[in-house]
Amino acid sequence: MYCSDQISLEEKIGQMIIVGFHGKTIHENKILKKQISYGHISGVVLHSYNFDSKEELATLTNDINNIASKIPLFISVDQEGGYVSRLSEKNGFTNFASAKDIATKKTVNEASLIYLQMAKMLATVDINLNLAPDCDVDINPQSPAIGKWKRSFSANPSTVVKYAHVFIEAHKKEHILTAIKHYPGHGSATGDTHNGMVDVTNTWDEKEIIPFAELIKNSNVDIIMTAHIMNKSIDTDYPASLSQIHINEILRKKLDYNGVVITDDLQMGAISKNYGFKESIIKAINAGSDILLFANSYNNDPNLVYKIIDTIVQAINEKIIDINKINKSYERIMKLKNLLSASTTRSPIFLKTYQPFVATA
Repeated sequence: MYCSDQISLEEKIGQMIIVGFHGKTIHENKILKKQISYGHISGVVLHSYNFDSKEELATLTNDINNIASKIPLFISVDQEGGYVSRLSEKNGFTNFASAKDIATKKTVNEASLIYLQMAKMLATVDINLNLAPDCDVDINPQSPAIGKWKRSFSANPSTVVKYAHVFIEAHKKEHILTAIKHYPGHGSATGDTHNGMVDVTNTWDEKEIIPFAELIKNSNVDIIMTAHIMNKSIDTDYPASLSQIHINEILRKKLDYNGVVITDDLQMGAISKNYGFKESIIKAINAGSDILLFANSYNNDPNLVYKIIDTIVQAINEKIIDINKINKSYERIMKLKNLLSASTTRSPIFLKTYQPFVATA
């Protein structure tokens, strides 16, 4: 276990940050390289523009891991299958069917095998956190962010739970963490939070929270990702990702979830167009979020991490953020990272023996 007494405040805050970057090698990102070596970030989120091939990605993740000294890094991607697939045939990997196609055309046992092959694929290139599965209920099949792209398993919450469960368990077998999303449910939304604030007050259904509640009850959750949706019947002022009611009151207390909470990308339009940089960070932490996700894809800023850390340190000094929140988040994150440090580190040599599994639609 990592001793918190030996970790500086800046390092503890750093463990609350996952950031994206541009470029295909860590060596062309000298500032990020420094942030990793100093323990000032918790992990990275990779996009398809970060690599063109298996070999290139394997080299990138290997170099990242070699720089990390004190604490292992989360190396994460969004790999749901279907439309949301950072690893695909375009960059030398295998295409996997969407969640909806899997749940419609494959049995739960068949899905388990498919997702095990997905997990094996991620493991060969040292990815240890999949920001999936999507646990939204398909209330609105035309939802521009979810239903339109077949990201939800089903309109039936119990079906969502069954297929999400085998997705998670398959990844656990390969020592890969997962993050279920988008709490408290994005499936009924008529808008896309990438573009701006989405109000689900008149569309959200209570059954949308069932997959999250059931998976928590089954102790099957590593991380929960929050949505940037506004539901004024629950919180009249803030979207779920910035809401103490949604996270602290409902998720933490009512659903009894004690694990890690990660925000969806805080640079998405729903947040960036309605809240300032400082305000969104403070609100997210005070609401109960443990990890702040910044994809850094819209306007790449090499110094973004330092700006986040400075903002949080200042808020602590001004008594706007209670330092106990930082300590509690650090403890939750370290519990997960101890699982990573206990697992076997994989080498790019696995690329030579990996046999891709072709998932039919």
